[in-house]
Amino acid sequence: MIYLLGMSHAISVLRALTPDSGISHQAWAGHSAAPGFTPVDAPGLPGLRQHLIPPNSGWRAVIQMNNGQRTVAASPGYVELLDHIESGAARLISFLGGNEHSSVSLLADARPCDFVWPRGSGAPLREGFQPLPVAVIEAQLLGLLQQTLAQLMMIRIRHPQLAITHVLPPPPHANEDRMRAWPEVFGQLLATQGITPLDIRMKYYGLYCELLRAQLAPLGISCLDAPAAACDARGALRDEYTLGCTHGNEAYGALVAEQLRTLN
Repeated sequence: MIYLLGMSHAISVLRALTPDSGISHQAWAGHSAAPGFTPVDAPGLPGLRQHLIPPNSGWRAVIQMNNGQRTVAASPGYVELLDHIESGAARLISFLGGNEHSSVSLLADARPCDFVWPRGSGAPLREGFQPLPVAVIEAQLLGLLQQTLAQLMMIRIRHPQLAITHVLPPPPHANEDRMRAWPEVFGQLLATQGITPLDIRMKYYGLYCELLRAQLAPLGISCLDAPAAACDARGALRDEYTLGCTHGNEAYGALVAEQLRTLN
């Protein structure tokens, strides 16, 4: 049995797997927060069960330091949900979080900054942008990642032997006109505040993925990269795979679904 647990970035994948399911980005907010997983008839993924955590569900987790030891606490509903995962399950596929990097990199800043990434590379910084040490951006992203990391850590605590794969979100979109046409939660801010240049958004995304891998590896949780076929030469999401300003569409979901079918 395979379990899929996630948020908005799981929707396009589920729509690609089950086109008639009625799952959509528009209906997601109204999904029930009741603990449990729903069976999904997905070719190539036998025994798949899914749960989408709706926004404002209150199913949160937090990493705490207690007498020098790192501990995790989670809301009762989230813990109950995890207890619906049967022992002996083949895998859990996580689409938890995913927009943390966008929340700090998508909108142009009145005092724009730039940083060197990959670490130690010779990439030039943008003229007129405040140069910052990569450690400053790393600390910012790690702070934003605590919720996702705590939720995944709680899964590992409740299911020590379970194979867990965390699916990385789609890379940044390159086409600013398409992003402004469907700004998602960013509303008119995209039009009034502007969009951060793609090369800097790509740095945030790359560092975000690097940090996730480093934090999840000690937990025995692997990360699944965005499909190469969906990315252009810069690593950005190609137009034909975009949805809104941060998500992938059903065509993108189909590529991810094919990746999931071939997981070892």
